[in-house]
Amino acid sequence: MRIVSSTHDFINFACRSTYLYDTLRPKLVHETNIDFLCELVDILKMEVLGEQHSRRSESLAGLRPTFERILADVHERLTFRARTHIRDEVCY
Repeated sequence: MRIVSSTHDFINFACRSTYLYDTLRPKLVHETNIDFLCELVDILKMEVLGEQHSRRSESLAGLRPTFERILADVHERLTFRARTHIRDEVCY
C-alpha cells in the first residue's frame, strides 16, 4: 500500500478503492441497535450527503457513491432489525 501525502491523494485513493466501504460494511451489517442505525441514517442523509454541505464538500464529491452505498446498507440493516423486533417482541 502506498503512503498518501495529501488529503486530495487520500480522497482519490479512497474513491478508486473500496477500502472505506470494505472497512465499514462488516461493522454496519452486524449492528443490532435500532436507535444507532436510525441516528446513522440521519447523519448520513443530513450531514454527509445533505445539500447544505454540497458546496463546501465539492472536494469530497468522489466519495459520494461510497456514502450512498453505505446509506443503502444501513437502510437495509435497519429494515431487517425493525422486522425482527416486530416479529420477536411485538407479535408474540
